[in-house]
Amino acid sequence: MRKEQKELPEDMKLAIAVNAIQVSFGQEEYLYDKFDRYFIYGHAFPTPDKQFLHSVEVNYEDKMAIFNMDVLIKGLNVNNRVFNIGIFAFVNIFIYQHPEKNYPNLDETGFWQKIENIPEINKDAIINAIGYEPESLNSVLFTIFFMYPEESKKEFPDLYRDFLTTFNL
Repeated sequence: MRKEQKELPEDMKLAIAVNAIQVSFGQEEYLYDKFDRYFIYGHAFPTPDKQFLHSVEVNYEDKMAIFNMDVLIKGLNVNNRVFNIGIFAFVNIFIYQHPEKNYPNLDETGFWQKIENIPEINKDAIINAIGYEPESLNSVLFTIFFMYPEESKKEFPDLYRDFLTTFNL
């Protein structure tokens, strides 16, 4: 077996699974059945699709996600938290697997201004954690809703109610 194909250690599986479960917990169809491969690195990595160092990538064609384990673990630490790339990846997968759901159309300028009002997070911190500017503002918004529910309710009250409905929470 090639080095890249070793099975993940149990603690690393758990670090990935806890994010997957958090995103799909309220769903009847809670498995990410179209995505069955997850890869980890201990550092930022380039890929053929993104030929620069980054920390998370969802590949829709190959049905897989890749994580920088160091940043993934830091996203789980509530005392010294960075933007949670695990939730971010599984929100992207959720949106991909549920195109029938009604997602908001976000104004980029207004969105980032409101994000700046949440003390623990900002655009630069998000880009720094991911390694690139995110393509989907909904993925960022929903990740922040999972990470900072109280602050999110204050900044995005209507969207937060829609979020609860979308994720059946």
